Amino acid sequence: MKFVKKTRCHRLGKGHCSAGQCWNRLRQILTQAGRHCQVSSMVDLGFRSAYYPSDTRNSSKKALLGLSWMIGKTGPTELIRDANEHLMSKAQESTKHHDCLLGMDQPITRRDFLNAGLLGVGATLLHPSAPIQLIGKEDPWDGYGAVGDYANSSGNTQEVIRVGHEIRNGRYDHLPPNALDTGESFDLVVIGGGMSGLGAAYYFKKAKKPSWKCLILENHPIFGGESKRNEFLVNGQRLIGPQGANEFDIPAKPGEQGYELYAELALPREFEYSRLDPKFGKLQFDRTNYGFQLWVDEAGSFGTFFSQGSHGVKPQWVRDLWGKRLKEAPFSERIKQDFLTWKYGRKRYYDREDFEHWLDTMTYKHYLEKVMGLSFEVTRYVDPVLAAAVGLGSDAISAYTAFQVAMPGFQGFSTDPYYAPKWEDLSLFTWHSFPGGNDGFARFLLKTLIPGAIEGAATFADTLNGRVNFKALDQPENDICMRVGATAVRVEHERLPEKSEHVWITYVKDRQVYRLKARGVVMAGCRKTIAMLIASSSILQCWW
Repeated sequence: MKFVKKTRCHRLGKGHCSAGQCWNRLRQILTQAGRHCQVSSMVDLGFRSAYYPSDTRNSSKKALLGLSWMIGKTGPTELIRDANEHLMSKAQESTKHHDCLLGMDQPITRRDFLNAGLLGVGATLLHPSAPIQLIGKEDPWDGYGAVGDYANSSGNTQEVIRVGHEIRNGRYDHLPPNALDTGESFDLVVIGGGMSGLGAAYYFKKAKKPSWKCLILENHPIFGGESKRNEFLVNGQRLIGPQGANEFDIPAKPGEQGYELYAELALPREFEYSRLDPKFGKLQFDRTNYGFQLWVDEAGSFGTFFSQGSHGVKPQWVRDLWGKRLKEAPFSERIKQDFLTWKYGRKRYYDREDFEHWLDTMTYKHYLEKVMGLSFEVTRYVDPVLAAAVGLGSDAISAYTAFQVAMPGFQGFSTDPYYAPKWEDLSLFTWHSFPGGNDGFARFLLKTLIPGAIEGAATFADTLNGRVNFKALDQPENDICMRVGATAVRVEHERLPEKSEHVWITYVKDRQVYRLKARGVVMAGCRKTIAMLIASSSILQCWW
């Protein structure tokens, strides 16, 4: 098996346009044409959150596709004029804040209309054998989804969003009267089929008695969670790429995190990498492009811009901010010292050995400003870096999470070079990537739990390349089962917690509500959802 070797590259957060703005503008056009496009309702456009729900993106897409039939029915110029007039009148009737959020105060240009309209018309003219039809199936809601076993799970699906919104809206705060009892009882139910859920089931399998049975409920069409792949066909060649989580280094010795699991799964410790054909010559990669602003940030090619708006100074570029130890930065000496303490200090702010648990009791912002006593200017610098890396600011992630992704401020807690104050030498680590990213680990775990789940032998090549045997996932004779497309919506004790021998789990699959019993439950899904699922006011034993 050959892989392409890659240097470490921290994935930056993707930018998002205002889907609600595009959606409303296109919807207004369709209304003016005399036909209202049936699109999904958008109660919350998500402008206050770190992401935009995917239903808004696809609502915009539905409206876009609805434009194709309008060409020739109404002249574009007249339609644009009428739509603009309608938009402007609506903008005057609404509050300014609401208008700005929805984009109703934005005129529609002839170019906007023609570009969108011609795109829709062009798609209708394609012959069924045109290349776009051969690339992969396109669901009217989810959009293009590549090919293969993962084609129906490129991110959150419409069903996942629908049931998730029902949980949020309180539909399952009380047991639905139409819930069907499957009659099943398991020793353990794991809610979530991502890496956490698969890992929980794996350790259950190691510790269980022969008669014990476990069920994994996964709300997506396929296992893996963030660790999934995408597959494509290009000129008949099957290509595999990461859909989400990617990269790993090999635990080198016993005691290191993940060493035992890596060994038990019999994963290779050495890989044969594909070599570039000499005719292409050498490729140059600037390693300072990776880990920008944090892990590799001392180089003359880096510049930091300070403006009147951001720092109240004359606009200026400062070259190699950290390499020069902030000498040219427009900060006071005290603030400069705070930055240097954050970046290079070695002080340990907690003496006990349970520092990881201690860090998990506070936000990174609290740790920086209250524990380390640093200026808010440090937090202000940190937030966009964190947002690019994990999608959240320092006020929304724990200090322990920041420690795990090697943010500064924790140099005194570990001698591990991973948490060194600066990443001067990336050769300390050898980073690898399976073809589909960390889905390789998910596939090895599943193959161990349910041997028939992936076609082929229990070899490295077959486990990575074999097709998923979905029929084998949920068979009653298996001691470990996985039920995909099943979203847990409610978890509760059968009676008072101290008197309960079982927990009821209610889930939705194919729009039908089911319930079953378990002696134990592991909540291995989204933390926000976990809080909504637990119906009992008492503490339910959970791990995540």
